[in-house]
Formats: sequence, C-alpha cells, structure tokens
Amino acid sequence: MAILKVIAHGVRREAKRKVLQYVLDPKKTQEGLCCVTGDFGAEQITPKTVFQEFQRTRKLFGKDRKGSRTYLHGTVSFAPEELPPEKVTEFAAELVEQIYPGHQVLVTAHTDTAHPHAHFVVETVSYDNGTMLHTSKHDLEQAKKICEKMCTERGLSVAKKGHHADGTPFADGEFTAWEKNKYHQLVEDPKKSYLVSLALAVQDCADAANDQEDFCALMEHEYGWTVTWKDSKKNIVFTDGEGHRVRDSNLSKTFNINVSKEGLTREFERHTTRSSTYPRAAERSGAAQEAERSAGSRKHLAQKDAGRNAKTR
Repeated sequence: MAILKVIAHGVRREAKRKVLQYVLDPKKTQEGLCCVTGDFGAEQITPKTVFQEFQRTRKLFGKDRKGSRTYLHGTVSFAPEELPPEKVTEFAAELVEQIYPGHQVLVTAHTDTAHPHAHFVVETVSYDNGTMLHTSKHDLEQAKKICEKMCTERGLSVAKKGHHADGTPFADGEFTAWEKNKYHQLVEDPKKSYLVSLALAVQDCADAANDQEDFCALMEHEYGWTVTWKDSKKNIVFTDGEGHRVRDSNLSKTFNINVSKEGLTREFERHTTRSSTYPRAAERSGAAQEAERSAGSRKHLAQKDAGRNAKTR
C-alpha cells in the first residue's frame, strides 16, 4: 500500500537547501537508495550537487527569480516490511517520472522509521522547455490514481481513504483530518498562508518523529519553526523566522485537527506500538536512534552543517 503526500511548495533558496540536506541526511538514508530523475549531470548525489543542478536549470531558462516556487516536496509511504528500501526508491522514481515528466526530481528512501518511505523533491522548472510546474487538486487526485495503478500492477494493496500506510484507520480527531474549505481559503490568503505551511510541517514531522525531542528538532531543522513545548505550559507555541507565533489550540481550531500535546504524544506512541509489532523495523529504527545519540542531536548536527555551509559559500 503506497500513500502519496505532497507536503510543501517552497519559495526561498535557503528552504530548498535545508530540504535537500534533510532528505539526503546519512542518518536517514544510505548510498544506493538515492537517485535523480531527468537531466542530472553531477557524478555524485549530495545536497550541494543537487542544489547546483536544480539552479543550473533555472538559470538556463531565466527562471531564477525571487518570489517564484523553487521546489515541491512530497513523500510516498508504505506499510512496514511491505517493500525493501531499494524497491521503495525504485517505485517512487517511476512514480515521479510519470507525475512530473520533464522535471528533475530527487528521490531518496528513508530507513529511520518503522514504515519505509521515500521523499521526493521536484525542481519546478522543466529541463525540457523551461515551463513552471503548476499543480492543482485535480493533479493530485490524478497522481494518486497513478500510484494506485502501480500498486495494483505490483500486487501491492491499495490505499484506503481514512487509513494510514500500515492499514490502520485514523483515530477520531486525529491531526490528519483536514478541514478542507478552511485550508483552501487560507492558501489563497498571503497574509495567512503561513498557517497552511505550519499545519503541513506539523503533519509531516509528527508522522516521522518518534518522540517530542525528535519532533521539535525536525520542525526547526526542516521547516524553520521553533517549537516551545514546556510541561509547565498548557499550550505548544510555534514560532517562525518572520515572527509569527501560533498556539497549538489555534492551529487545531483553524483546521479541525488535533495537534495538542496529547494528540501529538498519542501519535508518537502509535509509532512505538507499530515498531514493536514489526520487530525488524523496530530494530532498524532503534539502531538509527542509537547512531544519532552517539553522533549528537539533530539540532546540534544541523547547526554544525549550517556552519560548514556558511564557510564554503
């Protein structure tokens, strides 16, 4: 069962760099599980080479201007042990070639969670003719149909509405239950669009994190939102680099989703339960966590990476 999600459309170059660093994080993936579809001239796949190749395409067609969307970020998730990591990469690469023909797409399978999944980052300028990628709700529905067809052809189960990648149903009030009308209204409002970005970031990070610390680090590292989560305070507060401050209660009411302390904690516990149900996945996840503890926290590593990048630029 493959579940396709489009997480975010990015504008800033720095956000693009951070997403590429996150997707190619060696603690989450490994050599042989990454590929770039389309026109890619570099010998190695690294955050730096992928960024440079994506930018080369934009400059070639004169599309490297401020304010335009620079990338699209999404995931394809599977039930634990349904596919080995290399097959996850293969599936995702074939999928994005059908959905985004003529575009360079980085595809990377991650192995640090119980459920195998692939991240994909799309360069929005076509290397064929320089046209910009524009997506709609209809496009996403068509992409999901292609995904379902590929699952059927491979003998995999097909995703069901209201269910996770492991086949378990969404719980009542779970944070994945969107209030769609409000969502689309805010997407079109530039003064409030940051709320949509935050909601998508929380959804993605809560789905990938195993605990509170992991969640907070992912939010800051990948999406630039600082999370203030204190036991002495009733609410979680999210703050971005532009000074927007949003309480979890306001976010929950706006989108009719549950991103409270209790709701997120239950999501982390569900990940733990899922891992214990699939021992090999749990073993892999535990090994990844131990490696991370020995090397330092994600936040600390992100700060070190940022320092190195600043010196090389």
